[in-house]
Amino acid sequence: MILEMRVERVQGNPAKRFMAKYGSTLRKKVAEIERVQRALHYCPSCGKPKVRRYAIGIWICRGCGFKFAGGAWVPSPKE
Repeated sequence: MILEMRVERVQGNPAKRFMAKYGSTLRKKVAEIERVQRALHYCPSCGKPKVRRYAIGIWICRGCGFKFAGGAWVPSPKE
């Protein structure tokens, strides 16, 4: 008998992994930052919504391979 393990994404709040730790205010801030960070971002070179964060402040487009420096959480920081 083989049991199949399913890995599911946590829906809704990305900070649910912290459960009851760290306080509600900090969990809300982390959730907001992570939602913005993982949202669709458009490439400044090709215009496709394929930009992902590669490292802190380094972003790469999966469509054209364009690598550029940006903000820590978003490609272009708010002004």
